[in-house]
Amino acid sequence: MTASRNHCTASRFRSCLRASKTHEFWYDLGIANQRFGDQPGAMAAYRQAADLGDSSAQSYLGSIYDSGGQGLPKDGAQAVYWYRRAADQGDPGAQNNLAWAYATSTDPAIRNPAAALEYAHKAVTAGKDHPNPIYLDTLVEAYYVNWQFEDAVKTERLALASAPSESKSDFVKSLEKFEYARKENNHRQDQDHKVE
Repeated sequence: MTASRNHCTASRFRSCLRASKTHEFWYDLGIANQRFGDQPGAMAAYRQAADLGDSSAQSYLGSIYDSGGQGLPKDGAQAVYWYRRAADQGDPGAQNNLAWAYATSTDPAIRNPAAALEYAHKAVTAGKDHPNPIYLDTLVEAYYVNWQFEDAVKTERLALASAPSESKSDFVKSLEKFEYARKENNHRQDQDHKVE
């Protein structure tokens, strides 16, 4: 009986929303459809919310396209498109994910080290005095792909210091990678100076 009532309530909710131009309602319908197992309905509602400017829906679509799933194919260009729409509205999670895509993509149409640095900085500064260690780690990757190894090492140390204990080992491995890159770069620069 309860499941039947919930389904009827969801159906009425859908009917009311069809005429709605408010993105929050479409996003809520996406959540409701998802909870009731209606993936096509959920994705259609999220898409409507995203098209109407809902940054949460835009970021969600970006993450779905980033990994593939929920009936959508993996598509890096679509992921970047939706992340960027949410990031440009100030969504720090989308800024971080966009920066990561720009820094790590193997697709030359997506890879953009300068934009990675720009969006990673935005995500980190959204945390004011307590930046998210994951966002710091993305900033480190952006420094790395921009050959800013000193900044990468310094920032990875900050990320390590603020990381939860259960993930510190991942940050230690990253720090070792960036310290090695800095050392190799310094060695290469020393060799270049000797040749001159």
